[in-house]
Amino acid sequence: MPVNIGFIGTGMIALQHGQALQMLDRPLRIRAAYDIDAANARTFAEQTGAQCCSSVQQLLAMDLDAVYICTRHDSHHALVRAAAQADKAIFCEKPLALEPDQAEDMVDLVTRRDIPFTVGFNHRFSPGVMELKRRVQGKLPRSMHVSLVSPPFLHGWAGLPDVGGGILHCLGSHVFDLTCHLMGTAPDDLAVFTERQRVADDHLDDTAVAIMRFPGGRLASMQFHDNGTTPYSVDPEAALVRLEVFLDGQVAGGYPLRSMHFDQGEGMDYFSVPDPRRVVSWGYEGINRHFVQYLTGELKHPPVSIQEALTIVKLVHAAHTSQITGSVVRISDDQRDTLYRGTPCCDTPYRNTAFRAAGKAAE
Repeated sequence: MPVNIGFIGTGMIALQHGQALQMLDRPLRIRAAYDIDAANARTFAEQTGAQCCSSVQQLLAMDLDAVYICTRHDSHHALVRAAAQADKAIFCEKPLALEPDQAEDMVDLVTRRDIPFTVGFNHRFSPGVMELKRRVQGKLPRSMHVSLVSPPFLHGWAGLPDVGGGILHCLGSHVFDLTCHLMGTAPDDLAVFTERQRVADDHLDDTAVAIMRFPGGRLASMQFHDNGTTPYSVDPEAALVRLEVFLDGQVAGGYPLRSMHFDQGEGMDYFSVPDPRRVVSWGYEGINRHFVQYLTGELKHPPVSIQEALTIVKLVHAAHTSQITGSVVRISDDQRDTLYRGTPCCDTPYRNTAFRAAGKAAE
């Protein structure tokens, strides 16, 4: 029984997900696509075989098992609500929402309707990060540093307050999620500084640094900005993400999109990403493979839970508070999401059994 998928939003990120899905040796089909830019939808349809739809409503009325939402950040709340009310499983690009109250509303609706759901934090599934997780075998870092340096993009819609959310949502959400994922939990304390270095006054800041303190006195530092260039950040250097992780008696560092080096007490060992194509090295293939296996019931957990994504929205909100006040923000107990377990997936059980039951019946 094939998994039928539709895409709302068919830009660059959607094309990466589409390529990743087509790489999977799975019975699935990309059946439908909609974009406010009809030319984008046609290009996506040509590459994936999807049918172009004239509206979101037409797409959601189709016989689809899952919907990918790959649109601008301010639209996620309304589109997730529409897809959930249509009883579609949902893959929503990050961030889950721009405001915590929107994110909480999404969690409430998805939970009540038992909707299979995940969020596009693909860097958890980059080969270097997965290799790091394999080698440390559940041990948690004492300290770590993460940097995310992209080519310039915050001068466009991504840097606008009510559309993209600026540096803290666009890059910070990735950095915060990856840090919490590796640290195994959300932080106790957070301090953030940001600056507007190049973009216009109507845009949010484009450069940021952050420090987090985790339970047990463990520490993480982060920098994220769009001061990079395409040759440096994307191709051929693939230096978009850099990691340095220090555990008891172990050290790991490097660029998880291309290569990592490890010292586990027996001398330096090197790991090179076997497939440098962006669809693989950036984790798109991994997160999509995991999502499809989750939909079919082969895996119990989603790649990223909606509760974890809610935590990241709350951390971004706390980061805004720290940025404005210039103070350390204490993360309250109700903001800390204990579902961060330091594993590729969360401990939220698979609740929706309809698709899985249908698959078993077809067998």
